[in-house]
Amino acid sequence: MKIIRKVGDMRHGWRGIRAVWREEWHFAYQVAAAASALFISYFLGASSFQMVLLFSMLSFALASEVINTAIEDICNKIEPAHDPTIGKIKDMAQAFVIISALPAFALFVWIVFHNLP
Repeated sequence: MKIIRKVGDMRHGWRGIRAVWREEWHFAYQVAAAASALFISYFLGASSFQMVLLFSMLSFALASEVINTAIEDICNKIEPAHDPTIGKIKDMAQAFVIISALPAFALFVWIVFHNLP
């Protein structure tokens, strides 16, 4: 019975992914960029280790966008009007996205230059 309940709980996560996909065009753009980076890396002959590392880093960057969206939604619910403190919180959440995406981008650039013929 616990397993069935846990599988049912995953539906909430999929609903969350769909909500981020629909509400944040940045997320859809980032998914497309991540898929492109993986395809290009594979096409250039990246090693299995490089592919796993890149996939992991890209997944973390996408997960950070989900967290950022949740924080922004909470902030908008708490204070719908412009507030400097809420703005600062949102900026920090966006900084988390940038910081998490930079290593993935750097690894992708390294893979491209390392595997160019």
